[in-house]
Amino acid sequence: MLAAEVTLEPGDPDEGETALAQLLPYVSRRRTSRVPFEDRPVPAAVRSELEQAVVAEGAALEWIEKPYRLGWLNDILLEARFADADESRRLRERRRWVGGQRDREGITSSALGSRPTKVFSPVRDLAVAPSDQLREKADFGRHPTLGVLSTPHDGPTD
Repeated sequence: MLAAEVTLEPGDPDEGETALAQLLPYVSRRRTSRVPFEDRPVPAAVRSELEQAVVAEGAALEWIEKPYRLGWLNDILLEARFADADESRRLRERRRWVGGQRDREGITSSALGSRPTKVFSPVRDLAVAPSDQLREKADFGRHPTLGVLSTPHDGPTD
């Protein structure tokens, strides 16, 4: 089941606040895609537009491109996976929100998408139930375009 498809293209920078304000009704209905993307770079014009939108919101976006920064990000992701798997409170919470058939909140088993083929993958597998581990595997790209989005605080307005 495809929940959403997004095409990144450069737009009119003069739209600014109006374009962002038009997205507000959709924030509560946002979804994530858990399928592999094309293994090609994001065009420079699109990256520039994303950077401008991030700055307009008072945040920062760092593209992770240098090998040592990719290693740093992989280390953080791996540490988070181990911490997540080793903490019973986190597992209980994920069981409440992930897997099975749901008609309201949470992520259904069918929406989990493919499992990454590599341990060092920029994609987090949220599955908890043993049956969800039987999903097919997919390669999520050898050279993904990764960015770290940072906000000044960690609250609802960020």
